[in-house]
Amino acid sequence: MKRILCLAGALLLLATGLLALLGPRLFPRDFVCGRKNTSIAQIKCKEYYDAARLWAKIRGELPVRLDDMQVPLQPGEPEFLYVADDPWGRPYVLEHADMDVRIRCVGADGSAGTDDDIVWPQVAR
Repeated sequence: MKRILCLAGALLLLATGLLALLGPRLFPRDFVCGRKNTSIAQIKCKEYYDAARLWAKIRGELPVRLDDMQVPLQPGEPEFLYVADDPWGRPYVLEHADMDVRIRCVGADGSAGTDDDIVWPQVAR
């Protein structure tokens, strides 16, 4: 039994070492971080969209820009929404669409209207 445990431990140590050595080649940083950044941006777009809808319900009008919601609703209250930059360091964009809004993240390439854009609510391509 001890021999089996020692062998299992040695195999685990070997596998860990191989993963440490080969991991960056098997899973490039851009691939892993890109997926993570995209997920973060999708969550933030939805959060900002929901906040804009709530803002419209409370104030009776849609915000013009995301920054408009970085104020308290009532004096003495904390700001309604803190707006951060996207994972690539660029601002999210609030776009008006008919009687609603869309939130856009221009993605890794920094250009609006390309395939890596993240938009909420999602639009058909």
